[in-house]
Amino acid sequence: RVEGLLDEIWSGLFGIPVNLGKLTAFGRSASARRELGRFIKELMASQDLGHQNIIFDLQQSSETGEAFSAEEIVDTAITLLVAGRITTADALPALLANLSEHPDFAS
Repeated sequence: RVEGLLDEIWSGLFGIPVNLGKLTAFGRSASARRELGRFIKELMASQDLGHQNIIFDLQQSSETGEAFSAEEIVDTAITLLVAGRITTADALPALLANLSEHPDFAS
C-alpha cells in the first residue's frame, strides 16, 4: 500500500501543478499524499506503535521545545520515505556496476 502511494507521489512531484484530480499526475500525487497522511496518522494513534521509531520520537517533547504537530510529523515522515526511496534507487545501480567490475568484493 505504502509503496504504491509513494509511486504516485513521486510521479506527480515534478508534474505541472494543476490539480484536476485523477486526470493529472499532480492531482493523483496530491490524492496519494492525503491517503499516506491518513495512514501515518493512523500509525500515530495506534497503541501498538513501538517506542523505537521516528514517529514516536517526533510525538515526544524535546528538552528544548515542544513535540511536532501531527501535520509536521506527516510531512517529515513522507519526506523521509521519499528521500529514502530516491537514495536507494540511485545507489543500487552504482553498487551493482561496481560489483560487476570487482567480483572479488561479492565473495
